[in-house]
Amino acid sequence: TLTTKPIPTVDVAGGAGSSSLQDRIADALRPFHAEQKPVLLCGALDDGMPAMTKWKDLDYLKAKLSDADSMGSVEIGGSYATPGVERPEIPMEQYFLYLDMFRSQHGDIGPETPLPTDSSELTKALLQDLPPTDQLVYMAQNELPKCLADDV
Repeated sequence: TLTTKPIPTVDVAGGAGSSSLQDRIADALRPFHAEQKPVLLCGALDDGMPAMTKWKDLDYLKAKLSDADSMGSVEIGGSYATPGVERPEIPMEQYFLYLDMFRSQHGDIGPETPLPTDSSELTKALLQDLPPTDQLVYMAQNELPKCLADDV
């Protein structure tokens, strides 16, 4: 029988006069690192990082990244760990066109999409009109473009 234990949570959000975020994170991790135990840090991104709101706006990202010089690596199909997954570098403008096409064909699908709680309805919702996995295109891990550096 597999048993699970709750993972401790530590709030590292700062208040007036508190130490730096880096120091608060280090202080929170130290006792768990020594014992090699997991911990969930909360509040690390609550210090007003503009990226947390700006990057949810696709129009903002398009405006920042759609010039001819903005390139990004994407992954096509499967999982990044799947052997043979293609990782071409393409103009970001082309990636945004793909996202627009995907949204028009499949709607908004993602972590903020409300999902039904009934398991049979949930399965239908997740499988309805989704493209085959080998036709999915998603951003690979990329360096942060300089034009977005002020957001973090």
